[in-house]
Amino acid sequence: MDEPHVPLYAYERLAADLEGEIASGRLPVGARLEGEREMADMRGVSLNTVRSALKLLREWGLVATKPGAGTFVIRSRRPDAPQA
Repeated sequence: MDEPHVPLYAYERLAADLEGEIASGRLPVGARLEGEREMADMRGVSLNTVRSALKLLREWGLVATKPGAGTFVIRSRRPDAPQA
């Protein structure tokens, strides 16, 4: 995802969009994200795209998913991101 000329998969674009919303504070630490089906409907993507994007956000350390409760923002930026 570091090379701008390489097209992103839909799940990578969604993850990047959500990462931007988290970094901007639109989705602050502690916020609960929409449910997977609702997010898919709202963003016009498939359920699998949403699930893959959330998996990526978990790998980046930005969100945590608690079964039966939802997915929550746990950090405003990636732990490995350089300081601004």
